[in-house]
Amino acid sequence: MRNAVDSQLKQRKAVAKALKRQQVHITAKRYRVGHETSYRVLVDGDYYDVNQGVLDRLLADATPAQLELEPVQDAGFDQT
Repeated sequence: MRNAVDSQLKQRKAVAKALKRQQVHITAKRYRVGHETSYRVLVDGDYYDVNQGVLDRLLADATPAQLELEPVQDAGFDQT
């Protein structure tokens, strides 16, 4: 019986941890010949234009504030 309780507690802790994690959604991806791939991501209601390195850090739980990112002001993905 004790093992079942321990297992249930571990599962609940894992779910709680997952729910607290920052959600990063890739909303657009831009490829350009001769340039690095760039991404528009949505984090906590704000959009950011980032490169692969910054995206990797965001996915590893770094916050936009820690990476000194500024939200984008325009509604569309830059077409230049």
